[in-house]
Amino acid sequence: MHTSSARTSLPPSISIITCTLNQNKYIQELLNSVSQQELKNFEHIIVDGGSTDGTLKKIADYSKHSNGSFPIKLLSYPPKGISDAMNKGIEQAQGDWIIVVQGDDYLENTQSTQRMQREIIKHPSSAWLVGNFVRNYFGVTYNTHTYAIRPLLYRLLLRGINLISHQNMLMKKELFSKYGYFDTRYTTHMDTDLYLRLLENNVFPTTIDASFTVLRRHLGAASIRPDIYFSSLAILRPRLKEARKKIKWKRT
Repeated sequence: MHTSSARTSLPPSISIITCTLNQNKYIQELLNSVSQQELKNFEHIIVDGGSTDGTLKKIADYSKHSNGSFPIKLLSYPPKGISDAMNKGIEQAQGDWIIVVQGDDYLENTQSTQRMQREIIKHPSSAWLVGNFVRNYFGVTYNTHTYAIRPLLYRLLLRGINLISHQNMLMKKELFSKYGYFDTRYTTHMDTDLYLRLLENNVFPTTIDASFTVLRRHLGAASIRPDIYFSSLAILRPRLKEARKKIKWKRT
Protein backbone atom coordinates (compact mmCIF):
# COMPACT_ATOMS: atom_id res chain seq x y z
CA MET A 1 0.00 0.00 0.00
CA HIS A 2 1.36 3.41 -0.96
CA THR A 3 0.02 6.54 0.69
CA SER A 4 0.64 10.12 -0.37
CA SER A 5 -1.06 12.87 1.59
CA ALA A 6 -0.74 16.55 2.35
CA ARG A 7 -0.47 17.88 5.90
CA THR A 8 -3.46 19.83 7.16
CA SER A 9 -4.27 21.26 10.59
CA LEU A 10 -7.76 19.75 10.65
CA PRO A 11 -9.16 16.59 9.03
CA PRO A 12 -11.30 17.22 5.95
CA SER A 13 -15.04 17.13 6.40
CA ILE A 14 -15.61 15.11 3.21
CA SER A 15 -13.85 12.02 1.85
CA ILE A 16 -14.15 11.41 -1.90
CA ILE A 17 -13.69 7.68 -2.60
CA THR A 18 -12.64 6.56 -6.08
CA CYS A 19 -12.04 2.97 -7.22
CA THR A 20 -9.97 2.35 -10.34
CA LEU A 21 -8.90 -0.58 -12.48
CA ASN A 22 -7.54 0.23 -15.94
CA GLN A 23 -9.56 3.41 -16.46
CA ASN A 24 -6.93 5.34 -18.37
CA LYS A 25 -9.55 6.46 -20.91
CA TYR A 26 -11.66 8.38 -18.38
CA ILE A 27 -9.60 8.96 -15.22
CA GLN A 28 -8.09 12.28 -16.30
CA GLU A 29 -11.49 13.95 -16.52
CA LEU A 30 -12.26 12.86 -12.96
CA LEU A 31 -8.87 14.01 -11.62
CA ASN A 32 -9.22 17.38 -13.33
CA SER A 33 -12.72 17.84 -11.92
CA VAL A 34 -11.47 17.18 -8.39
CA SER A 35 -8.34 19.33 -8.57
CA GLN A 36 -10.33 22.27 -10.00
CA GLN A 37 -12.73 22.48 -7.05
CA GLU A 38 -12.91 26.00 -5.66
CA LEU A 39 -13.48 24.75 -2.10
CA LYS A 40 -10.92 22.13 -1.13
CA ASN A 41 -12.59 20.89 2.04
CA PHE A 42 -11.97 17.23 1.26
CA GLU A 43 -9.52 14.39 0.93
CA HIS A 44 -9.37 12.15 -2.13
CA ILE A 45 -8.85 8.43 -1.54
CA ILE A 46 -8.14 6.37 -4.66
CA VAL A 47 -8.26 2.58 -4.39
CA ASP A 48 -6.56 0.90 -7.34
CA GLY A 49 -6.86 -2.80 -8.12
CA GLY A 50 -3.63 -3.16 -10.08
CA SER A 51 -4.06 -1.00 -13.17
CA THR A 52 -1.61 -1.64 -16.03
CA ASP A 53 -2.88 0.80 -18.68
CA GLY A 54 -1.49 4.17 -17.59
CA THR A 55 -4.07 4.92 -14.91
CA LEU A 56 -1.45 4.92 -12.14
CA LYS A 57 0.80 7.30 -14.07
CA LYS A 58 -2.03 9.82 -14.34
CA ILE A 59 -2.81 9.45 -10.63
CA ALA A 60 0.86 9.99 -9.76
CA ASP A 61 0.98 13.16 -11.88
CA TYR A 62 -2.26 14.35 -10.27
CA SER A 63 -0.83 13.85 -6.79
CA LYS A 64 2.40 15.61 -7.74
CA HIS A 65 0.67 18.66 -9.20
CA SER A 66 -1.91 19.09 -6.43
CA ASN A 67 0.70 21.16 -4.54
CA GLY A 68 -0.61 19.89 -1.22
CA SER A 69 -3.88 21.83 -1.56
CA PHE A 70 -5.83 18.76 -0.36
CA PRO A 71 -4.85 15.30 0.91
CA ILE A 72 -4.57 12.51 -1.67
CA LYS A 73 -4.18 8.86 -0.71
CA LEU A 74 -3.47 6.10 -3.21
CA LEU A 75 -4.23 2.62 -1.89
CA SER A 76 -3.16 -0.38 -3.98
CA TYR A 77 -4.65 -3.84 -3.42
CA PRO A 78 -5.18 -7.02 -5.45
CA PRO A 79 -8.59 -6.74 -7.14
CA LYS A 80 -11.41 -8.33 -5.13
CA GLY A 81 -14.35 -6.52 -6.66
CA ILE A 82 -15.80 -3.03 -6.57
CA SER A 83 -17.62 -3.49 -3.25
CA ASP A 84 -14.42 -4.56 -1.52
CA ALA A 85 -12.53 -1.62 -3.02
CA MET A 86 -15.15 0.90 -1.85
CA ASN A 87 -15.08 -0.62 1.63
CA LYS A 88 -11.30 -0.30 1.82
CA GLY A 89 -11.50 3.35 0.85
CA ILE A 90 -14.25 4.11 3.35
CA GLU A 91 -12.35 2.36 6.14
CA GLN A 92 -9.35 4.64 5.49
CA ALA A 93 -11.45 7.81 5.28
CA GLN A 94 -10.76 10.64 7.72
CA GLY A 95 -13.76 12.75 6.73
CA ASP A 96 -17.08 12.75 8.56
CA TRP A 97 -18.93 12.45 5.24
CA ILE A 98 -18.42 9.98 2.38
CA ILE A 99 -19.14 10.39 -1.32
CA VAL A 100 -18.17 7.74 -3.89
CA VAL A 101 -17.09 9.05 -7.31
CA GLN A 102 -15.76 6.27 -9.53
CA GLY A 103 -12.85 6.56 -11.94
CA ASP A 104 -15.08 6.92 -14.99
CA ASP A 105 -17.37 9.53 -13.38
CA TYR A 106 -16.58 13.19 -12.67
CA LEU A 107 -17.63 16.09 -10.45
CA GLU A 108 -20.30 18.19 -12.13
CA ASN A 109 -18.46 21.53 -12.02
CA THR A 110 -15.97 23.52 -9.95
CA GLN A 111 -18.59 24.33 -7.27
CA SER A 112 -19.50 20.70 -6.48
CA THR A 113 -17.77 20.57 -3.09
CA GLN A 114 -19.19 23.99 -2.21
CA ARG A 115 -22.66 22.56 -2.75
CA MET A 116 -21.79 19.51 -0.66
CA GLN A 117 -20.66 21.72 2.21
CA ARG A 118 -23.71 23.97 1.90
CA GLU A 119 -26.13 21.04 2.00
CA ILE A 120 -24.34 19.49 5.00
CA ILE A 121 -24.66 22.77 6.91
CA LYS A 122 -28.28 23.21 5.81
CA HIS A 123 -29.29 19.79 7.20
CA PRO A 124 -27.44 19.42 10.52
CA SER A 125 -29.68 16.61 11.81
CA SER A 126 -29.28 14.41 8.72
CA ALA A 127 -26.69 11.66 8.27
CA TRP A 128 -27.76 10.75 4.71
CA LEU A 129 -28.30 13.29 1.93
CA VAL A 130 -29.61 12.20 -1.48
CA GLY A 131 -29.32 14.55 -4.45
CA ASN A 132 -30.53 14.47 -8.04
CA PHE A 133 -29.43 11.70 -10.42
CA VAL A 134 -27.22 13.13 -13.20
CA ARG A 135 -26.08 10.67 -15.88
CA ASN A 136 -23.92 10.84 -18.97
CA TYR A 137 -25.22 8.02 -21.16
CA PHE A 138 -22.85 7.52 -24.06
CA GLY A 139 -22.15 11.26 -24.30
CA VAL A 140 -25.66 12.58 -23.60
CA THR A 141 -26.39 14.04 -20.14
CA TYR A 142 -29.71 13.46 -18.34
CA ASN A 143 -30.90 14.79 -14.98
CA THR A 144 -33.51 12.87 -12.99
CA HIS A 145 -34.80 15.27 -10.34
CA THR A 146 -34.92 12.82 -7.47
CA TYR A 147 -36.09 15.61 -5.16
CA ALA A 148 -39.27 16.03 -7.19
CA ILE A 149 -40.19 12.32 -7.04
CA ARG A 150 -39.12 11.64 -3.45
CA PRO A 151 -42.50 10.09 -2.44
CA LEU A 152 -41.81 7.33 -4.99
CA LEU A 153 -38.18 6.63 -4.10
CA TYR A 154 -38.85 3.93 -1.51
CA ARG A 155 -41.57 2.19 -3.51
CA LEU A 156 -39.32 2.02 -6.55
CA LEU A 157 -36.36 0.88 -4.48
CA LEU A 158 -38.34 -2.03 -3.05
CA ARG A 159 -39.07 -3.11 -6.63
CA GLY A 160 -35.37 -3.08 -7.47
CA ILE A 161 -35.50 0.27 -9.29
CA ASN A 162 -32.82 2.40 -7.67
CA LEU A 163 -32.87 6.13 -8.39
CA ILE A 164 -30.63 6.95 -5.42
CA SER A 165 -27.32 7.62 -7.12
CA HIS A 166 -24.37 7.02 -4.78
CA GLN A 167 -22.43 9.48 -6.93
CA ASN A 168 -24.84 12.20 -5.77
CA MET A 169 -25.25 10.99 -2.22
CA LEU A 170 -23.45 12.09 0.93
CA MET A 171 -23.45 9.68 3.87
CA LYS A 172 -21.86 10.02 7.27
CA LYS A 173 -19.11 7.48 7.84
CA GLU A 174 -20.72 6.51 11.14
CA LEU A 175 -23.61 4.88 9.24
CA PHE A 176 -21.22 2.41 7.62
CA SER A 177 -19.66 1.68 10.99
CA LYS A 178 -23.05 1.09 12.60
CA TYR A 179 -25.02 -0.68 9.85
CA GLY A 180 -22.30 -2.31 7.76
CA TYR A 181 -20.36 -1.67 4.59
CA PHE A 182 -21.09 -2.76 1.01
CA ASP A 183 -21.81 -6.48 0.67
CA THR A 184 -18.90 -7.95 -1.28
CA ARG A 185 -21.11 -10.57 -2.95
CA TYR A 186 -22.40 -7.86 -5.27
CA THR A 187 -20.76 -6.49 -8.41
CA THR A 188 -23.79 -4.27 -9.04
CA HIS A 189 -26.79 -3.53 -6.76
CA MET A 190 -24.52 -3.24 -3.72
CA ASP A 191 -25.83 0.27 -3.13
CA THR A 192 -29.45 -0.94 -3.24
CA ASP A 193 -28.62 -3.57 -0.63
CA LEU A 194 -27.06 -0.91 1.61
CA TYR A 195 -30.07 1.40 1.28
CA LEU A 196 -32.44 -1.44 2.18
CA ARG A 197 -30.37 -2.16 5.28
CA LEU A 198 -30.60 1.47 6.37
CA LEU A 199 -34.33 1.71 5.72
CA GLU A 200 -34.91 -1.52 7.65
CA ASN A 201 -33.25 0.19 10.61
CA ASN A 202 -35.49 3.24 10.22
CA VAL A 203 -32.68 5.39 8.78
CA PHE A 204 -34.18 7.51 6.00
CA PRO A 205 -32.42 10.00 3.73
CA THR A 206 -32.99 13.70 3.36
CA THR A 207 -33.67 14.39 -0.32
CA ILE A 208 -32.14 17.60 -1.63
CA ASP A 209 -32.55 19.55 -4.85
CA ALA A 210 -28.84 19.52 -5.70
CA SER A 211 -26.31 17.43 -7.60
CA PHE A 212 -22.56 16.97 -7.31
CA THR A 213 -21.36 14.32 -9.74
CA VAL A 214 -22.07 13.00 -13.23
CA LEU A 215 -22.41 9.21 -13.55
CA ARG A 216 -20.98 7.97 -16.85
CA ARG A 217 -22.36 4.99 -18.75
CA HIS A 218 -20.16 3.48 -21.45
CA LEU A 219 -19.59 0.13 -23.13
CA GLY A 220 -16.88 -0.87 -20.66
CA ALA A 221 -19.04 -0.30 -17.57
CA ALA A 222 -19.71 -3.46 -15.55
CA SER A 223 -23.23 -2.32 -14.70
CA ILE A 224 -24.40 -2.62 -18.32
CA ARG A 225 -23.10 -6.16 -18.80
CA PRO A 226 -26.13 -8.50 -18.66
CA ASP A 227 -24.24 -11.39 -17.02
CA ILE A 228 -22.95 -9.21 -14.18
CA TYR A 229 -26.21 -7.31 -13.77
CA PHE A 230 -28.44 -10.38 -13.52
CA SER A 231 -26.09 -12.36 -11.27
CA SER A 232 -26.21 -9.53 -8.73
CA LEU A 233 -29.96 -9.13 -9.21
CA ALA A 234 -30.43 -12.81 -8.33
CA ILE A 235 -28.72 -12.16 -4.98
CA LEU A 236 -30.82 -9.04 -4.42
CA ARG A 237 -34.28 -10.53 -5.06
CA PRO A 238 -34.60 -12.30 -1.68
CA ARG A 239 -33.42 -9.10 0.01
CA LEU A 240 -36.15 -7.12 -1.72
CA LYS A 241 -38.80 -9.58 -0.58
CA GLU A 242 -37.52 -9.46 2.99
CA ALA A 243 -37.27 -5.67 3.01
CA ARG A 244 -40.84 -5.19 1.77
CA LYS A 245 -42.02 -6.88 4.96
CA LYS A 246 -39.89 -4.76 7.27
CA ILE A 247 -39.72 -1.20 6.01
CA LYS A 248 -42.19 1.34 7.34
CA TRP A 249 -43.03 4.21 5.02
CA LYS A 250 -41.89 7.74 5.64
CA ARG A 251 -43.37 10.10 3.08
CA THR A 252 -40.92 13.00 3.27
